[in-house]
Order: sequence, then structure tokens, then C-alpha cells
Amino acid sequence: MLDNNYHILWMIVAVALPVFIFNFKCFSFLDGDVKHVGRNYNIDALRYFLAAFVAMHHFSLTINFIKSGLWLYPSGHDLDAFIGNFAVCIFFMISAYLFWGRCSNDDTNWFKVLIGRLFRIGPMFLVSAILCWLLAYKFGVRNETTFFSERSTYHWFDMGLTDIRPDIFGFKDTRLLNAGVMWTLPYEWMFYFSLPALSLFVNKKNSIAVIFAVIFITFYFLKDIDKLSVALLAMFAMGALTYELKSKIKFEVHKIKMSMISSLLLVISGFLFIKQDSISLEASLVYACFFFSVCIGGNPFLALGTKGARRLGEISFSLYLLHGVVWYLFGRFMLKFDMTGHVFLYYILASLAFLISCLLSAFTYHFFEAKMISIGRKVQSRIF
Repeated sequence: MLDNNYHILWMIVAVALPVFIFNFKCFSFLDGDVKHVGRNYNIDALRYFLAAFVAMHHFSLTINFIKSGLWLYPSGHDLDAFIGNFAVCIFFMISAYLFWGRCSNDDTNWFKVLIGRLFRIGPMFLVSAILCWLLAYKFGVRNETTFFSERSTYHWFDMGLTDIRPDIFGFKDTRLLNAGVMWTLPYEWMFYFSLPALSLFVNKKNSIAVIFAVIFITFYFLKDIDKLSVALLAMFAMGALTYELKSKIKFEVHKIKMSMISSLLLVISGFLFIKQDSISLEASLVYACFFFSVCIGGNPFLALGTKGARRLGEISFSLYLLHGVVWYLFGRFMLKFDMTGHVFLYYILASLAFLISCLLSAFTYHFFEAKMISIGRKVQSRIF
């Protein structure tokens, strides 16, 4: 691999390249779901960069997994580790930001909400799972373990409700064939299922008080129970708090100044947590400041203002679930033809592989994911 500084430069270029390409008119077919009244375009674009951060986070891990069977980073790749964890935390904040407001809305039909989430998450979950099965069948030891001999393999169909992904076809750590990204989905589902219960006592007058109560309990009573789960609960709480602050307080911001602030907060986040636990209660406070700055108009490093970034934001869930499969195929290809020693060619092809992930995600979004979301809306419309 490249020297770490050059590796970081490559990641920046690889992430920026699809933004440039998706600006072209030929990708205007993605604009249909971008042009919605009331959409926060900063969040739309941010979702792409978060998904791309997760992909870069998994690049070195996947290559090392193929070479050695170990899911470990090469020495010195601290930034790779940080950006993926940071992205997951902000993704959880976005989920809370988008859905918390429904708790204080008496007209919310929670069955409709959950049906919508099922049609949003489930279809691409199954696509990712099927690709894992195909790779496991191709590269596994099929005479040792078969898919049909494993009673617990129904978890591959559970739409992300659990984090149980048994090995199939004798392939050790099958779940890592898509970079293991499905681990976040049970937390998403737990959040969505908690909302109907919270709505029983949350209203417009006490909603902020409820959030502060959750934050208080999280920081002072739950911090030593399950550090990962508690930290992610804090991320959801910070996203909900951001929603409340933005909806209840009118902020007059200078966009250039706020963009400078959000850029600085992003740098501070990395500086503070690149060598520490980047999914933690302490991190949630800093990340929340960054997320809040973006929600009220900040554009970190002016990266969120392009049409290409917004289009890519639309396909971010597909990209999140599919990039690991592309990285795995890329790694197998490079090892098969003994090309890992050609560093320049290696990174050129890696850039191409990530671009292919984006193009594949655009295809699956337009021809499958968006259509399943539309079907979900039709199902919702029949529920009274």
C-alpha cells in the first residue's frame, strides 16, 4: 500500500471523483427524489460522504481480510478507522433528526411508519444478503457446510432485525463479505420500535425535557453497562435534540461563517478521537455540534453544495450495503493476478472499484430500491 499520507490523499480523490461524475446530466434520473419541498439538501449530500467514509473505512480491512483472514487495519491507518465510526454516528443522528418529530405529532400512524421503514430497509438488505450468499458459494468449502444445513440461516432474511449472520457454504466470517455493515441495522430498528412507546408520553411541550432526561440517564447511569450501545443511544438523542433546537429556535446564520465553523468542527472531531474511542459518549457531544452546524446551513469544506453530492446522497443506502461486496471482488481480482505489488495501478483500480460501487448503487436505487419505496407508500396509503 501507499505511504499513509498518500493513502489519505487517494481517499480524498476517490471520494471526490463520483461527485464530479454524478454532476453530469446523464445522472439527472436521480433528481426525481431529490427535489422535495422542505428537504435539507445539506443532509442529503452529507449522507453520500458518510457512506463513502464507511467504504474507505472498509477498504484496508477487506484487503487484509482476503490476504490473512484477519479483520484488522495495517499499522498507521488511524484515519481509516475514525472516519467509518464517525460516519455511523452521524447516520444515527440523521435517523433521529428525521423521525423524532413524529413522537409529538398526534396524527402519526406508527404502523404506517414501520411499514415504510420495512420497504426502505428490507429490499436492499436482501440484495446485499443474496450477494453474500453467492460469494460464499463461490469461494466457500461447500462440502463442509451448506446453506440448507444451517437452521439459523433464516437470520439472513430478517431485514436487519438482528445481527446474527451465520457462516454459510463453509465460508468463515460470511458476514464480512459485505464488510459486515449489517451490524448497524438492529440499532436502527430498535430506535424505530422505541418511537411508538415514547410517543405515549411525549408532546410538543415536554419533548426537549424527555431528550435531556435520556441524555442524563445515558451519561450518568448507563455509561458502564454496554459502552457501544449506550454511545449509540447518545447519538440518537443528540440527533433528536438537534431537531428540537432547529424547529423551536429561529437561527439567522451567515452561511460562509457557518461553513467555516462546520469545517473546523469536523477537523476537531478527527483531532480529538482519531486515536481514541471514536464511538463514545464524549464523542457524541462533539459530533452533535458538527451535525447541528450542518443542519442550520453549514457546508463543511463546501463539499455539500453540488448536485452530484445530492444525487449520490439519494443512493447512499445502496452504497452502504453494496460497497463491501465490490471491495471483496476487487481484492480477489488483485490477488489472483498478483497485482498488489503494482502500487500505482492498484490505487487506480481501487478508485475505479469505488466508482463502480457508486454506479451499481445508482442502478439498484433507480430500478429497485426507489420502486420498492414507492410500493411501500402504496401499501401505507391503504392503511387507515
